[in-house]
Amino acid sequence: MNMSRRPRFLYALVVIPLLMGAKDGKGCCGKKPPETDTHVVDTPPPPEVHLQVVSIDPSQHKPNEAFSAKVYGAGFQSGASVSFNDLPATKTTMIDANTLSVSVPALQAGLYDVKVVSGTEQNTMRHGLTIKSDIADCQFARVNFDFDAYNLNSSAKGILDSKMACYQSSTGPISVEGNADERGTTEYNLNLGQRRPTR
Repeated sequence: MNMSRRPRFLYALVVIPLLMGAKDGKGCCGKKPPETDTHVVDTPPPPEVHLQVVSIDPSQHKPNEAFSAKVYGAGFQSGASVSFNDLPATKTTMIDANTLSVSVPALQAGLYDVKVVSGTEQNTMRHGLTIKSDIADCQFARVNFDFDAYNLNSSAKGILDSKMACYQSSTGPISVEGNADERGTTEYNLNLGQRRPTR
């Protein structure tokens, strides 16, 4: 009778410590099982938007006349200031992060750099504003891209086509510029703006 109980007793001595160790997350002999490696993937932060001056509308005007204009770009902040060859705009109002409304003082004929200072940054569009008396009416045309599109629609192409004869008689360079507005993420807008024509 003692012989039959002894194997059961030895079996209990082995199994009970194993069961007790499993309750607190430890394996045999009080040791924890090895932990599995977990990799945390950090998503990179969105790219920073640096101050940029892209265009001014209108980009040409007659001399010795004050006028209103809009400066387009990126990274504009409240309190931004605009100057033309270091002559300050008489008034600057921020519409959004991509648009400033400015009152341009009466300027003499010539080419003017458009400089924007916003926060700790500044950016200059060289020869962005032309002041001259003989301005052809076809020199500037504003057309808009459709939302989430990088090609001009038929209406915008029609506006440009209607000025084609004037463009062809012009002696100066002709450029088409496009940028995105403040809607959407920074990464998306930068990608869309790069796909829009710049020259």
